Amino acid sequence: MRNPRNLKYKLSNFKIITMEKLTPELVEQLAKLGVTEEILDKTNNLKKILAGNKTSLLNIRGKIPNFDITGQAKLFIRSTAEGTPELRIELIRKYPDLNAPVYGVRLSDEQKAAVEKGETVKITAATKNGDIDFLVSLDNETNQLNAVNVGRVYIQNEIAGIKLTDKQKSILKQGGKVYLEKMKNRNGGEFNAYVTYNAAARGLIFLPEGKQEVKKSKKSQKIANDLPM
Repeated sequence: MRNPRNLKYKLSNFKIITMEKLTPELVEQLAKLGVTEEILDKTNNLKKILAGNKTSLLNIRGKIPNFDITGQAKLFIRSTAEGTPELRIELIRKYPDLNAPVYGVRLSDEQKAAVEKGETVKITAATKNGDIDFLVSLDNETNQLNAVNVGRVYIQNEIAGIKLTDKQKSILKQGGKVYLEKMKNRNGGEFNAYVTYNAAARGLIFLPEGKQEVKKSKKSQKIANDLPM
């Protein structure tokens, strides 16, 4: 779905950056939320946040402009318009707001139904750099809509023992889903499932729809990148 108002959005404020280490300013920002570099490392989140990805849910407690904050949230780093790394917080919503515009684009009813089922949809946003395609997914831990520039989407060559064809990778990169059979889980059992790219996970996930496996998984949605290749 395209931006109906043809609004022009400047994407520099949302630029994803990668870093080798946290700056003193970021360490200070984290400390204000009760999070240290050691905590990030012990929870396997340090590499994630330095790579420009979101952390898993962390316990935070502190004060940010205008209000106190206590509870769980995901943290990530983005650059400001001036190129300065800045810590950002993704809080947990009680219910997802599927009417919220994503880069000025509102999801259609069909797209809302798809993301509620864990699927990914593609939108086209009008920006100052021209039209840009984004994949949009719902983070089922925070109930927040997440978007990623299609140009930044990476699809791995293999998942759970199955090598992806070029056609399958192309479908996944455009927000579609593919059905794979005889994948292997950690215990060596085989299972079949739909796979899609998830903008919140920044990787492939298995969808509950059509999933069949020898041993039932405790989680209906699992990040595919966590499985051995």
